[in-house]
Amino acid sequence: MSFLNYAVTRDDVDASRLAVYGISLGGFLALNLGALDSRVKVVVVSQYFEDMVGKLTGLTYPHSYWRYEDADYMFFPDILQRFSNVDIASLIAPRKLFIEVGLQDPRVDSASRGFLEVKGI
Repeated sequence: MSFLNYAVTRDDVDASRLAVYGISLGGFLALNLGALDSRVKVVVVSQYFEDMVGKLTGLTYPHSYWRYEDADYMFFPDILQRFSNVDIASLIAPRKLFIEVGLQDPRVDSASRGFLEVKGI
């Protein structure tokens, strides 16, 4: 948000056409920035959008964060009790949101289910 505050002061930036794009953890940041700041007109989330319960705690989820000792940065207090990725994405509507996940990514099924919910919004 601080960067957006700066960017809109520049003569070479059209404040009515701000977009954000992020991959992986950057996708997390893009998703949340788009939800929190209505100055962002287009949000692109790449390789992040999926079921957070499975992602953080799922015993059979192939890429669950608990499996990786260096992934504790994703455990925010009470995050699973507050908002899903679908809830956060719904805050972007009716602005533009593009969710990108590769078809060979093991998370594609989870992302596809969430996408269908967001599409309905």
